[in-house]
Amino acid sequence: MAIADTGSDLIWTQCPPCYACFPQEAPLFNPSASSTYKQVHCDSDKCHLFDKTSCNREGFTCEYAVEYGDESYSVGNISTDIIGLSTLAASPEPVPFPGMVFGCGFNNDGLFSIHATGIVGLSAGPASLVSQMGGYLSRLFAYCLVPFFSTSKYTSKLTFGSDAQLVGEGVVTTPMILKSPRQYYYLTLEGISINGKKFEVSGSSGPGAVTGNMIIDSGTTLTWLPSNLYRQIESAVSAAINFPRAQSPIADYSLCYESSGELKGAPSITVHFTGADVVLNWYNAFFEVKEGITCFSFAPTDDRPIYGNLAQMNFWVSYDLTLYALLFKPADCAD
Repeated sequence: MAIADTGSDLIWTQCPPCYACFPQEAPLFNPSASSTYKQVHCDSDKCHLFDKTSCNREGFTCEYAVEYGDESYSVGNISTDIIGLSTLAASPEPVPFPGMVFGCGFNNDGLFSIHATGIVGLSAGPASLVSQMGGYLSRLFAYCLVPFFSTSKYTSKLTFGSDAQLVGEGVVTTPMILKSPRQYYYLTLEGISINGKKFEVSGSSGPGAVTGNMIIDSGTTLTWLPSNLYRQIESAVSAAINFPRAQSPIADYSLCYESSGELKGAPSITVHFTGADVVLNWYNAFFEVKEGITCFSFAPTDDRPIYGNLAQMNFWVSYDLTLYALLFKPADCAD
């Protein structure tokens, strides 16, 4: 099991020799047990598929080092092998993709659970899984994230190609914007409505949203808003909720309440992207961070705003890389 991350491009997994690795339930991937595994050499084009590489002159092998926004990191060798993806079809055999570039990490640490063995990058960067798959499969993918509190036996879903097309009632579409750095998927956030009152994003030179002012990231938990917009949103949310306030046990959460389970009386929240109004469920915006304490899962930032994964739960989110558009459709992802 690995973390599907639309905000990064490298695929990597923990490998021996583990000089420093986080604990994982599954066995380590052992390169010596694979007849198709190869280390990438410095002079190979594949060494430069990922931009954070260097050459180990001792063995003339390609090494990488990557760090994420939460200060998690991985260091290891750039390698190739056959990557197999399991399928929901009747066949038990995984679908093989030969010659895929990935990282064999021998020095890794950060906010990883024991269920994870690494990260599968799904960004627009050339080293990501979707970019390397090629053909039609690389132009369309979608996922449906099961809520963290679900007791269903079903897992979240990730699909590629024609199965990732979204049609029918409830589908909304917003353009993705090409900007630098290219690894991110940029959207244009125009504003947020609380109980029907819209608060608009201000541009850097007056009213109006700057094109491509937010990224969508399946690997980020919270939704990070521009600080000036967040202050208005927090004030409106606070005014709409009558629960007793609680002290936040975590620094990132500033608006918390004494409540367990569903936060009854939570305001309706709609996120307005260009051409797409996404109506959130209460659990897309409120998260029980500790027993008896539920917090607003939006936060302020003076850096790059991010649409995080709590806001994406129970939606099909489809990335059309031909039309360069993002589609949302409400769903029961545990169904």
